[in-house]
Amino acid sequence: MNRRYFLRLCGKTLAALGFAHLLPVQAAAASGTAIRTPRQIITKDIARSRTILWDAPELPATARVELRRGDAVRSFDAAYEWLDLPGGEGLYHYHTTVGDLTPHTSYAYRIRMDMEQTDWLPLTTEAGDDAPFSALIYADSQCSDFSILQNFLDVTMQRHPSAAFFAIDGDLVDNGELASYWTNFLDVLSPYASRTPFAPVMGNHECYGADWNNTLPKGYCSAFAVPENGSTRFPRYYYSFDCGAAHFIVLNTQFQELDGLRPGLHAEQLVWLKADCRASQKTWKIVLMHKDVLAYDEWQPGTGHDGGISDVGNAFMAAFDALGIDLVLTGHMHTYRNRGHIFAKKPANHGPFYIMSGPAGDQRYHVPPDTMYDRHAMRQDNASDFRNYLVLDVDSRKLAVTCRQENGTIIDRVNLEQSR
Repeated sequence: MNRRYFLRLCGKTLAALGFAHLLPVQAAAASGTAIRTPRQIITKDIARSRTILWDAPELPATARVELRRGDAVRSFDAAYEWLDLPGGEGLYHYHTTVGDLTPHTSYAYRIRMDMEQTDWLPLTTEAGDDAPFSALIYADSQCSDFSILQNFLDVTMQRHPSAAFFAIDGDLVDNGELASYWTNFLDVLSPYASRTPFAPVMGNHECYGADWNNTLPKGYCSAFAVPENGSTRFPRYYYSFDCGAAHFIVLNTQFQELDGLRPGLHAEQLVWLKADCRASQKTWKIVLMHKDVLAYDEWQPGTGHDGGISDVGNAFMAAFDALGIDLVLTGHMHTYRNRGHIFAKKPANHGPFYIMSGPAGDQRYHVPPDTMYDRHAMRQDNASDFRNYLVLDVDSRKLAVTCRQENGTIIDRVNLEQSR
């Protein structure tokens, strides 16, 4: 039994004994306002639009976002969804998309509900088209003590204040159905996501219920109104967006957790993935997804063993080869591994480049090496400095990926040049 499954078993035991509400160590801070956790969410083109979300315990007569540029103010009415998760109060999740934005422009926005309003918050659009940009990629922010995630985001976001957006490659929270986890996570996320667009990625922990059995990811889907994917069965489960010269594809790797509840996710995504990639004219194609393409020490139901190519790798790697995917970024194993180019499931000097990173939270695992694929691995013997993150620097010719530790130390750097 590895540590991942031991922790999940402990969670199940606590839930069975009626102590699920005790799982997050840090309680959510009480809010003195009805408007809670404002956040900007990625849209299809963040140079020209942005989705604004927030939560509230009330249903007011009016709920809207006001967008200001100079003296001109536009107003956007918000839609809402109600969600009541175990272990917490029910909340309305409000969202609206502000469109027709001008690239490379500074705006301000505020949220209004009846007579209450937030302060004006910054909203800055990117230069658009093929303009250079930087982005921050985190993974596995799940925490028992959310102050650790807060400190990590604070240090790293201050280190890179000009990031166009930031993403978390899955396992945002430890349990996707317990309200206390989402309350704590969004409280930590909001100070950063209210100013910098956030791109969420679903992980397997978003698909765990209060009893620690598999469940549909209602908490995740309500918290993040991501770009539409055209699906009636899996809306918000996967999506894509553009930034500068890059097309980002956010895939869902939770077949094992979801197939027994709502089958067909993998097959539907493959059809969508091929159409989505072929429709994009961007220079770079970058995949963000949670589970990795290698199994390491995690047993795979599909192959019947651990090690080698994972079930997720077998599900997607042939399509990545055929579609000319340049870079695949994953999490799940809570450590950094650079595997270089892999083509036809073998190490190569061409084909998609595979990097695994994380964690951003406080869950530390020990992952054995894969001597066939691993090119560079982060040391795992430092219990006080194991968190890491990626910095992407992208323009129309070059793509650089830098892995840094929490203290800023560079672990690894990869430089790719476009040959197409």
